[in-house]
Amino acid sequence: MNDRMNAADSDGVDGLPDASRLSDSRVRGNLEFPPRSSMVYAEHMNDTHPAAHAILIEGYRRMTPAQKLERVSALCRTVRELALADIRRRYPGAGEREISMRLASRWLDAATMRSAFGWDPALERT
Repeated sequence: MNDRMNAADSDGVDGLPDASRLSDSRVRGNLEFPPRSSMVYAEHMNDTHPAAHAILIEGYRRMTPAQKLERVSALCRTVRELALADIRRRYPGAGEREISMRLASRWLDAATMRSAFGWDPALERT
């Protein structure tokens, strides 16, 4: 068990801490990680209740590096699938190469697209 947590904290759902038992500082989001500078952003842009956020952070702390990597990988796959769905919706007649180029152009600048693939996003916009 994480040495930052009391044994009483662990009787929440799925082994995550029960928010009602978290200390006030953890509920308010005054966590050691992420750094305070990123917490300022999170406090202004986050619609998640502080207690729920504290539970989420504790869950992340308990994950193994492999579990964290799988989460990131799954999120990346989801972003790619959503981008592909958008491209197919916008360009229903596009072939697989065009779809691949349009997908790559969402992450690569135009100069790289031209030099690496011979595909100019500015000329291909329809």
